[in-house]
Amino acid sequence: MEACLLTGVVRRHKVLMMRKSPLALWPILLCLNLFLSAGPAVALECGGRFVSSGDRKYEVRSACGKPVLVQKWQEELVVFEPVVEDALEQLRSSRVVNIEEWTYNFGPRRFLYFLRFENGQLTRIDSGPYGFDAASGLIPADPEGCRRFIEPGQRMVEVLRYCGAPVSKDSIEDLRTVSIGDAKTRILQKQKVLVRKEEWVYDFGSSRFVFFVTFENGRVTAVEDRGYGH
Repeated sequence: MEACLLTGVVRRHKVLMMRKSPLALWPILLCLNLFLSAGPAVALECGGRFVSSGDRKYEVRSACGKPVLVQKWQEELVVFEPVVEDALEQLRSSRVVNIEEWTYNFGPRRFLYFLRFENGQLTRIDSGPYGFDAASGLIPADPEGCRRFIEPGQRMVEVLRYCGAPVSKDSIEDLRTVSIGDAKTRILQKQKVLVRKEEWVYDFGSSRFVFFVTFENGRVTAVEDRGYGH
């Protein structure tokens, strides 16, 4: 499985496909299908160029163009550990990471792609459902159906795909701390995350309920129905 994800192996398969019978090609085709399916990806192809972990934002933008959405937040990992056994003093180290998530929509024939950057370097590529035509994606065909499609965990671009642009937006930032302790090593880790919360409002008229969609760092966390719209 890992071998089939390597670009060099895929290129060699292209040469072999010219010589092998159709029946002998099914393992190669299965491998390529797994490579293109939704989920974490090793690399992203943009117009004949590939981007992968370690690339800088400039390199990704040069190859793939401007993303349709960009989410930004910070995470700080603070580690406390004893200097010596039974000592009251603790050694403290911290690392602040600037996170960006770029969303790419290449149209209905390709998946949506979500690229995570840490301090300016690409660290992860995830693929989602198939993309959509940007123009038609902002015009919901069925407002009632739009509401049913929204679920916790979805990203902003998916909500835009089903519901279009909201009539109103509000945002705040919230600093949260998560503690993780290890009794054996006596090491305590505290991760501080700067959460950007956004609330989108959808109002499709007096025959529909107004609903509010809450996002945290670009993902849906809650959907609340209110009274009828205007």
